[in-house]
Amino acid sequence: MKPIIYKIFLWVLAAVCFIFFIFAGTSIAQNIPLPESLTLSEAIQMAVEQNPKIKAARFQVEMIKSEVIQARSGFFPQIYFTETFNRTTNPMWATGAKMLQGNLTQADFDLGKLNDPDAINNFASAVSMSWSVYDGGQTKIGWKQAQQNHEAVSLMFKRTGQEVITRTAKAYVGLLLAQENLIVIVM
Repeated sequence: MKPIIYKIFLWVLAAVCFIFFIFAGTSIAQNIPLPESLTLSEAIQMAVEQNPKIKAARFQVEMIKSEVIQARSGFFPQIYFTETFNRTTNPMWATGAKMLQGNLTQADFDLGKLNDPDAINNFASAVSMSWSVYDGGQTKIGWKQAQQNHEAVSLMFKRTGQEVITRTAKAYVGLLLAQENLIVIVM
C-alpha cells in the first residue's frame, strides 16, 4: 500500500513542479530584456578581430617574414664599421702609436721619455666590407627554406582563421537553436 501512495505522491509533485516551471518561465522570460541581436557576420568579425590564436598566428607570420629578409641579406655585401680607443704609457705601444699617428718627433727619442713616455690616446676607425663569392649554395638554400617556412606559416594563419570562423558559426547556430527551444518551452 505504501508503494502506491509513494508513486502517486511523486507524480503529483512532478506535475506541480512542471506547472510551476512553465508559469515561472513565462514571467521570467517576459521580464528579462533580451540582449541586442547580433548577426552572424558581426559575430564572425568580432571573433576574428579579438581571438588570441589569430593574433598569435599573425605575429608568427611577421616573425617568419623577418627571417626571409634576414636570409636574403646573404646575397648582399656586409659592411662593418669599427672604432677603437687605446690609452697607454707602455713605451713600445706609446712609440708605435705616435709613429702610426705620424706624430713622432726627435724629442720622443730622448732616453728619459723613451723609457717613461707620457700617456698617449689613440683612436682607430676602420671600415671593412665582405661579400661572399661562393658559399656552395648555402645562402640560396637558406633563403628558399625561409620562403617555404613563410608560406607554411601563412597557410597555418589562414587555417586558424577558418577554424575560428567555423567555431563562431557553430556557436551562433547553437545560440539560435537555444533561443528557439526557449520559446517552445515558454509557450
